Amino acid sequence: MTRGTVFLIACIVSGLVVLCGLGMWQLDRLAWKEGLITRVEANLDEAPVSVIEALGVASKHTDGFDYIPVKLTGEYVPTSPVFEFTTFKGASGWNIYSIMAIPQPVADQLAEYAVINRGFIPYEKRKEFESKLPPVGSAEIVGLLRSPPKEQPSAAFDNEPAKRTFYWRDIEAMAKVWSKDANRLASWYIDLGLPTGKQVSKAYPVGGTTLIIFPNNHLQYALTWFGLGGTLLLVGGSFLWSRRSKNAK
Repeated sequence: MTRGTVFLIACIVSGLVVLCGLGMWQLDRLAWKEGLITRVEANLDEAPVSVIEALGVASKHTDGFDYIPVKLTGEYVPTSPVFEFTTFKGASGWNIYSIMAIPQPVADQLAEYAVINRGFIPYEKRKEFESKLPPVGSAEIVGLLRSPPKEQPSAAFDNEPAKRTFYWRDIEAMAKVWSKDANRLASWYIDLGLPTGKQVSKAYPVGGTTLIIFPNNHLQYALTWFGLGGTLLLVGGSFLWSRRSKNAK
């Protein structure tokens, strides 16, 4: 066996190891994603629980505490709202964010305030809500517990805090808009309302507009990697066989 043949076999084996490893990793991701979808769907069928209870349950999982129905009692802080660009039923618009003072700290000693996504307004209604303060007085809200992104998504525009305009949920930057220390805000936020698939009120902002979509292409990716591995084995094996036959002559 020549040195070139040995090198070629080593390359084929290394390629197979890498491709099969990527395929197995995608299968692991598939199992994780299916488990996440099952858990979220089960959560949405349950009655809302306290934030403390929800965080306790979520601590058992490594994928955070998104989409757990919760209830929270507090009082909105009379500050100007923050606007996040979004779409709802094909129409562009804004989610309105305010902060709620929590009578008793939730989750940790520094969580004096919770960020609340109060719902959707059409794009053209923003001016109407620019100086409109949130409701006054103590209130119990129901919604979905959410975890903010840890960094700016690659496809998102840069936020414009000076204009109170956001394109992704940067809670720390929102805190500065409200003149609050970010450490005094909880590490989670709440989307007001539960998704029902239909708008139950024509009053704005409209709650319950959270889109719960989990792209799940891991099986397709796994088959692609395994397919590439099979192709490499077939092509490499054929080449080695033809080379061996040629040398035998």
